[in-house]
Amino acid sequence: MRDFLRFFAVFLAFLIGAPAMADDRPIIAVYDLSDPAGTGQAAAFSEMIRSAVSSSSKFRVMERSEAGERTLSKESGRARSGQVTSNNPKKKGGYEGADYLIYGTITTLNARQKADLLGTIGVGVLGGNAACSKMGATLQSDISITDNNTGEVLYSASVHRVEKSGSTCLGDGSIDFSVLLRGAANEVVGKLVLAVYPMKVAAVQADGTVLINYGEGFLNKKQKYSIFIKGKEVLDPDTGRPLSSEETVIAIIEITDVQGGFSKSRILKSTGEEIPIGSIVREATKDDESQFKGKKRK
Repeated sequence: MRDFLRFFAVFLAFLIGAPAMADDRPIIAVYDLSDPAGTGQAAAFSEMIRSAVSSSSKFRVMERSEAGERTLSKESGRARSGQVTSNNPKKKGGYEGADYLIYGTITTLNARQKADLLGTIGVGVLGGNAACSKMGATLQSDISITDNNTGEVLYSASVHRVEKSGSTCLGDGSIDFSVLLRGAANEVVGKLVLAVYPMKVAAVQADGTVLINYGEGFLNKKQKYSIFIKGKEVLDPDTGRPLSSEETVIAIIEITDVQGGFSKSRILKSTGEEIPIGSIVREATKDDESQFKGKKRK
């Protein structure tokens, strides 16, 4: 019994004194989106983006309380206008503890009602006289994602989402804007994840199947992607910092199977070069595919 108590005391001391494992995931700051369209949904949309970032498990979210309401309001405006901090000319806004920033603008959020002629005819055939209609809602938002350490814009584009309701003949059709906003928030975070953690080749199997390190929620069957290898890096002669790096497309692949954390693909076109593990994978463009014109898969 005495030996057990001694062991328990040592074990308890180890637990108390053992340092917690450091969380080295990147920190994301989400500015409150501006709302020039007057939708009244900017705060809700911003919060949904924060929630989606947290749910991705790949990042930590900088809470609003860490910077204070006054600072948040001031810095959100500066970020949107492109101004930078005085202590670091390459950082947008003032979130010194954040690795990446998300900010933007809601430009459109509206709902439209459209007559459903087929539904109305169907009701008439059954002996009714109600006019049927469908509701549709559109969200347009301009979003930017910036590396807070370098000032590089990792992603900047317009997010466009459409939500439609089923046909109603009783005049009570409605659109749940929260579904529309949540879908857009998930799309923004998906772009962030891919910008920070690009898709890569995880393995190449003996039968030529190429495994990609992303799965459900990011990829779909029959999508085409390009595999790139990096060439020589171009450096700034004054600072020695990288300016750009050459990339070469070595294969075009098509997704054949999507799993939870990875996807399988088959090679459609190839230069014949060995595909290195860790090669970058991006959605195939017409320019990428044009490089293989007249060439058969090797």
